[in-house]
Amino acid sequence: MFAVQSLSYRVKRDMFIALTLLILVSGLALVRANSPIPNDSSPDVLVAGGGPAGIAAAYAAAKEGKTVTLVSETRELGGQMLNVGNMDGPKVNDTEFYVNWVERIKKFYNQKGVHIGTCYWNVRAVCAEPRVIDKISREMLLETQKVKILTGSAISASSENIKNAKGENVSKVTGIAFNLVNEKGQFNKELIKSKVTIDATELGDLLPLVNAPYRLSNGESNDPANLINENMCLQQATWAITIKEYPAGIPKDLKVTSPPPGYDRFKKRLETHLRQDDNNPNNDQIIFDPNDPIMAKSWEWKYHNKYRGLPNYNAANPKTSNVMTKNRTNNKINFDLTKTQSNFGQLVDIDMNVKDITNLAQRKKFLREMKISQFSFLYYIQNILHKNWSIADDEFNAFGAWNTNEPDLADAIEKRFPPIPYIREGRRLIGDETMTMNSTSRKNSSKKDLTNDPNTIAIGNYSFDIHGCNSPDTFESKFKESPTEIIGWNMGPFSVPLGALHNSKIEGFLVAEKNISATRGTNGATRLQPIAFRTGYAAGMIASFASDRGGLVGEVNSVNIQKRLVETGQDITIDVTIPVDNVRNTVASEILASSGLIDPVTSSSMLKEGYVQRGWFLKALVKTIEPNLAPTRALSSFKFVDVPSEDSHFFSFAKKQGITSGCTSTKLCYTSKITYRQMLVFLDNTLRFKFTDYPEKSVLSYGNNNQILKRVESINKFLGSDIKVPSLDSTITRNDLFESLVAVKTYMNK
Repeated sequence: MFAVQSLSYRVKRDMFIALTLLILVSGLALVRANSPIPNDSSPDVLVAGGGPAGIAAAYAAAKEGKTVTLVSETRELGGQMLNVGNMDGPKVNDTEFYVNWVERIKKFYNQKGVHIGTCYWNVRAVCAEPRVIDKISREMLLETQKVKILTGSAISASSENIKNAKGENVSKVTGIAFNLVNEKGQFNKELIKSKVTIDATELGDLLPLVNAPYRLSNGESNDPANLINENMCLQQATWAITIKEYPAGIPKDLKVTSPPPGYDRFKKRLETHLRQDDNNPNNDQIIFDPNDPIMAKSWEWKYHNKYRGLPNYNAANPKTSNVMTKNRTNNKINFDLTKTQSNFGQLVDIDMNVKDITNLAQRKKFLREMKISQFSFLYYIQNILHKNWSIADDEFNAFGAWNTNEPDLADAIEKRFPPIPYIREGRRLIGDETMTMNSTSRKNSSKKDLTNDPNTIAIGNYSFDIHGCNSPDTFESKFKESPTEIIGWNMGPFSVPLGALHNSKIEGFLVAEKNISATRGTNGATRLQPIAFRTGYAAGMIASFASDRGGLVGEVNSVNIQKRLVETGQDITIDVTIPVDNVRNTVASEILASSGLIDPVTSSSMLKEGYVQRGWFLKALVKTIEPNLAPTRALSSFKFVDVPSEDSHFFSFAKKQGITSGCTSTKLCYTSKITYRQMLVFLDNTLRFKFTDYPEKSVLSYGNNNQILKRVESINKFLGSDIKVPSLDSTITRNDLFESLVAVKTYMNK
């Protein structure tokens, strides 16, 4: 059953074990020799972590012309995707980068006559083998000619004390020291200096190195009253393996011929949930078992395979080509799979505690437990279900970051485990803004329920999916969260703000993966791969802007980030259906929608027949300069007779500050078309009221055409806008109207 270890193998194994006991995450693979970037240890942007967020971050920064060094924890790029080759999560607006990545995967398999729609029984799902994920990700990065890819693990950080733009004393990260693997397979310590560092590791490994405050479970590293408890549970983890069918019989070294150590711990679970196919070849349906104490359901073998099915481009006769020809309503799937993953929670999920991450001795026990669960799974399907399936011999063939050799397990199987397990919950930055279950939850899946954030840099769409560890005491009481807030699978889209990626007390540093600033309940929704792609891309864009400012993330204007994200095809809000005239207007409308100034789903009632109402613009202008204005802050009891009562405080405020006098003493002419004349007067009055550095102090008269036209020059120069006036009394275009609001918003963020 067990392969014989060679002397050379034992040497390599001992090297790896020693390294693992010294550092949190490590790599064993050779540096790729085909990187086009010279050995420069001072890139503009340093990305730690080769998962979806790290890949997207490196790509985004490189496409903006920055030099990037990506240090992956493993030889293969993919991170959590190496365990989960299926892209979890309902679709939101697909971003350009994600679409490009997916289309390349589709093209690869299409050329081989293999269909990727094998997972979750859904032709629209994205599934790929781990090596294909690595191949496509690596190709995209290397094509930029700006990314150098290394393998290794962070062990220390360097920083300096500086003053930020506000004159505050802050720490600035200047470099990270890694244990890298060179061309000879040797571990070398190397300090990589950079203008901006992005932590895209699976567990937030850089956070303690740079002294960033972080959450782990329901505790906080910097809160004496609620410190992190090493015995507190985390979400369950899975070391999911890729398995495949061996029609001619399982290779001898891939058989598990006797129960592995600890098999009895998993036997009942396997017998309860996974059973032999019955005699009906068309029966692909779930069998519900009322006696099942865990989930009250069991799965047939072939149904289990389809749950996490993978395309298999090496299959002699691909069975996954032209699949999903069936009618979805008949609940039958008329194809078989030759490759899949064992990531099925009830079978292989393992309970996890904080100390399984932070305590190295405990971690070794935990890793072994995860491995035993998968060896037990293999033994069960080979000897109880009598299936010619085992771990895939064409995916991994080396020990990776977390792998430590277990002498009583089969070497040939163990070394084909993914290099790291799928850990759903690790350290999370305490950022300038914390995403909570309240701020991300939706009453239903309606896109109208999207809560907008003025500093949105990405969008996600998933439920609060907590794998185990969801008793009331495991949630963060300071945010008033509990399991009762878990709303199931009808959750709609949510915004990810820039402040979730950055702590203003630590400059030159961003996060991008599961480590973004969020409560542990919210982490159940933000941890998914498509969301990590989006947060990663945004982090790379922010880092690009910050590198031009000496690495100071706090000096980056969020609106400029939003503009560039939308320009490059990254959506920051959901389905903006406001009629647009060109790309400029599309960008502006997304930014305004992210701030709640435009309905992100349906054309606002204030936008009629292709024109914009006077009242809408004034309300949006007031909301831009006073985003927290409440009825109690109206400062005046004055009410225009033609203004909806629920909005009267906006216009009362505008009246009080001299932004508008209405079109009569009592009427705003709320629904009338707004002209360039009106808009320019509103803008000018707002700038004089709000900004002391606005050079024009005189009141602008509606009737003074020359003065108004001259004032356009001042407005454009002050705001950096590009308003062009064809005629003062012509109806303004959406381009100029929307961009004028974005210009004010941009200046507000300086």
